[in-house]
Amino acid sequence: MYGWRGTILRVDLTRGKIMKQPLEESVARDFIGGRGFNSKTLFDEIKPGIDPLGPENVLCLAPGPLSGTPLGMTSRVEVSALSPYSGILGDGNAGGAFAYRLKRAGFDQIVITGRAESPKYLWIDDEKVELRTLLTCGARRPGRPPTSLRRGMEKTSAWPASVRQGKTWCALPPPSLTSTPPLPEGAGLCGVPRT
Repeated sequence: MYGWRGTILRVDLTRGKIMKQPLEESVARDFIGGRGFNSKTLFDEIKPGIDPLGPENVLCLAPGPLSGTPLGMTSRVEVSALSPYSGILGDGNAGGAFAYRLKRAGFDQIVITGRAESPKYLWIDDEKVELRTLLTCGARRPGRPPTSLRRGMEKTSAWPASVRQGKTWCALPPPSLTSTPPLPEGAGLCGVPRT
């Protein structure tokens, strides 16, 4: 399959399980990537009437099919969930190195379900994926992750940033490698203010 890596990364926060699921070629061709993959996943997996802020909601991250290629200006990632603001699909699109790196690690989509009992973050190092426990959160400046998460990452090409599904953190590219500044304090996913 050209343009796709052929793998969906599924993370179940409730059970603490990570699964790699093959991407069906028919789904790749019909929905292409990014918003298409996320919309299909949400349509298939979210039951009518669920609480958008509850563990039944699904958080999807998907780069487009051109992310991870030598073409410039194509590293875009779509983040989607059921919006508590509108009650329908809520999504956002961002540029930077995350989509490129996600594709280079071998994934076409990340699907996060459930709710963790304690704060967690998702560590992706090529094909090695771990759901790690965040030991302490502590006080932090707006747009900055906890010190315990940043510690030990100074020499890596990843930088943690928040992706809200309960209290989940994902390792994202450092701000110096992206064209996007940190989000203002009031910004959040799908109309949910960050706290």
